[in-house]
Amino acid sequence: SSLPGTSLKKSPVDHSFLANHQSLGGRIVLFYKLGISYGFSEFNPAEPLEIDQLIDIADQDMYKMKQEIRNKY
Repeated sequence: SSLPGTSLKKSPVDHSFLANHQSLGGRIVLFYKLGISYGFSEFNPAEPLEIDQLIDIADQDMYKMKQEIRNKY
């Protein structure tokens, strides 16, 4: 047990909490899902845009991707 002087059965810790965690070397290791969203914009010297415009385009692309991911689940 990660709690000295106790066991999982006697532990004051919520067992559902431990279901998504693992004891490793006397420490509780937390596991998280991590998602990454990104967006792209392209600079075209023939039709230059300001940096703020390029960032806005990339942001719109990122939010579109995030929405598509949410719609899958």
